[in-house]
Amino acid sequence: MYRVLQGHNGKVADATYVAGADMKKGMLVVKGTDGKVAFPSAATDKNVFFVGKELIATGIDGDRDLPDYSDVFENINEGEFVTSEQPVSGEVYFTDQTTGTFAVGGYATVGTDGKLVSTTTATRIQVRNTAAKDCGTHVGIEVAILD
Repeated sequence: MYRVLQGHNGKVADATYVAGADMKKGMLVVKGTDGKVAFPSAATDKNVFFVGKELIATGIDGDRDLPDYSDVFENINEGEFVTSEQPVSGEVYFTDQTTGTFAVGGYATVGTDGKLVSTTTATRIQVRNTAAKDCGTHVGIEVAILD
């Protein structure tokens, strides 16, 4: 899951790509020339996008009132259309798609599994809060995008 805590008004998320592998909402991906988003081949903080999808339940779940953290909304299957939102300078995000331990004021980069990982090298992704909770229970971190 990811949430935009501080964003720019009028920014558009691209919904023309499909997932190149199974992933979860809130992971970070890169865009390919084949119309697919994929995990980076090496750790990076450049040209990455938060991946998401529309919160539209279908089939048997169509009549159910599902929470945001339902697997129906969280899991993205290979070949499924996704939204991709590029984080830009001045924005703040919450995500639970992380690996390892982070320090407030430290930096993060996107690993080859699409999750944020801590790094000692300054990047454009700075950790703002390591004890963030979305919906009061879902633990993650808040990151500010620097330029």
